[in-house]
Amino acid sequence: MKRTGILGRLGLAAALLLAGFSATLARADDRARAILVLDASGSMWGQIDGKAKWDIARAAVDRLVTGWDPAIDLGLTVYGHRTKGSCDDIEDVMPVGPVDPAKLKAAIAKISPKGKTPLTAAVRRAAEALKYTENAATVILVSDGEETCDLDPCAIASELEARGVGFTAHVIGFDIRDEAAKAQLKCIADNTGGTFVLADDAASLQNALTAVAAATAAPTPTPPAPAPAPAKGRTSFSAVYAPGAPVEDKDLRWGVYLDVPGQEDLGQPVASHYSAHWTPGDPIPPGDYIVVASLGAASVQQPVKITGEKQEIVLDLGAAVVLPAIRESETGPLIATEVAWKIHDMTDREVGYSFKPEPDFTVPAGSYRLTARYGDAKGEATFDVKPGEKPRVVITLGSGTVEAEVRPSAGEAPATDGVSWKVFAENSGDSLTYSYKGNPVFHLTAGTYRITATIGEATGESTVTVTPGETTKLSLVLGVGLLKPVAIFAPGAPKPTKDLSWQIFPAATDLAGNRGEMVAYSYDLTPSFKLPAGQYFVKVTTGIAEASAEIEVKAGAALAPELNLNAGAIVAKATLGAKPEGDYSWKIYRTIAAITGVEREQVSYAYDAAPIWIVPAGTYVVELKMGDAVAEAEVTVEAGKPAPVTLTLP
Repeated sequence: MKRTGILGRLGLAAALLLAGFSATLARADDRARAILVLDASGSMWGQIDGKAKWDIARAAVDRLVTGWDPAIDLGLTVYGHRTKGSCDDIEDVMPVGPVDPAKLKAAIAKISPKGKTPLTAAVRRAAEALKYTENAATVILVSDGEETCDLDPCAIASELEARGVGFTAHVIGFDIRDEAAKAQLKCIADNTGGTFVLADDAASLQNALTAVAAATAAPTPTPPAPAPAPAKGRTSFSAVYAPGAPVEDKDLRWGVYLDVPGQEDLGQPVASHYSAHWTPGDPIPPGDYIVVASLGAASVQQPVKITGEKQEIVLDLGAAVVLPAIRESETGPLIATEVAWKIHDMTDREVGYSFKPEPDFTVPAGSYRLTARYGDAKGEATFDVKPGEKPRVVITLGSGTVEAEVRPSAGEAPATDGVSWKVFAENSGDSLTYSYKGNPVFHLTAGTYRITATIGEATGESTVTVTPGETTKLSLVLGVGLLKPVAIFAPGAPKPTKDLSWQIFPAATDLAGNRGEMVAYSYDLTPSFKLPAGQYFVKVTTGIAEASAEIEVKAGAALAPELNLNAGAIVAKATLGAKPEGDYSWKIYRTIAAITGVEREQVSYAYDAAPIWIVPAGTYVVELKMGDAVAEAEVTVEAGKPAPVTLTLP
């Protein structure tokens, strides 16, 4: 009789994570409720295998909601997608409720990552939306980096746990390379009784989200207290990797199913448990059953007849336990920090993964390929295992470490934030990896690399040679100066409050008077440009008024030049006599002296009922048309002052 095992139906990744995402979901009116908090900060434009992380995450969420159980309510909160540099950029994109896959996908499709990472505030906001002080509440956080808004996620996670009825945060760290970021995200899960999972590519992210969905739909029963010693009439269960090699792993999962003739699927278990040795507290009635034992990637099912008498049932997993470890060089120590492990069978099917330094994989006897990634250094090994074996598989990466720092200028301390790092293979224009830390640590395969650091518009680079087992120190000095220009309408006048456009160009011009390509731009009222030392041309524009200046930026110095727009405002309104029909059509003309006399040059227009124009000081003609009706008036604009004008249509 053909049977489908538990792991076959649930999927290996979901089975590995199911216990961690167990029965902690918020419920109201017997409906499961949760909120997915999704990172849309600027770093989500980073790439994995040539594809933006945001596109990978969006596709994973799309697939997740397509198969979402309609009996489970879900909400979506996103942060870092609307404003650069804002710690308040958190949006409840979808309230908690029945999932509309098409609507949710359409909402995510409109999101474009750009900002900071206020993940702590986003988790707290989601907890409050679930009324965590009144109901059990579960938040699922997917993030690719650490908190950047000066909150302590560990402390706030503890606070939510302490104040909540039953608050839990499960955290999926996506493409996390930095150890501090990993520790910070893991702390959120640890302090709330949640599970922390690392995903390093599209497949593992999908596996993690699939596991969350499986746990939401069918939470794992809480394992019962240890059963008393076997008594007369009780059935006991144990397993061996091979005859003479007993299983002592507490994560061994048991399931007992009715053996129904003609039924292909196992159905629901009549009893289940996690333990190496199991004697059910409630005796299983006599009858025919299928017993399933699963550990890691190994699973065995066996028909048994339970007699009601004392029985000892032993299942043979026919499995081995693989014990991996890695080192950077042949003589170096084993690496004791997190490593991304994957194990595949010879059909290239992934049968397990882990982020422990020295994990253990339980697999059926056979041939396997083991891969390890430590930072951006990768290694692999192939091997065969027999039942009952516990081989030690050590991979030598042939890699070294680069510890980097960057100083904005020679007299400044190393930068702690606002830095963008990229690592390139020698003679390659495609980056291998990146970081936004002030002092990142890169683990790289031995070789020669070009490493760049960027602060604002200044970039420096250096070539380093990585030697197996050795640490290379890299320190860059960029020679950055700070430019903070200010625009005014006129001395003593109120400053502009909106609609400024700033452009920075090299000061040098060619023979035709043209400047080089634009170096930087901003639409802020008081922008802050970090520029390499040198000569620049700064221009600010608002309305049709503009001001410019040539300035010199010096390394390690701040410069705040004041640019005088010498401009005022034309404030127009209209009164309608006979109420002509049509739309408002305004034009502004500047009078110029020409060989033919005084002529008009159109400088602006509008279609509003009461427009306002920012213009250089001077004399202008304001014209209003509505249908065939026309009115105009001359107005003189003084710098820093409004010039009201009212036109009356006949």
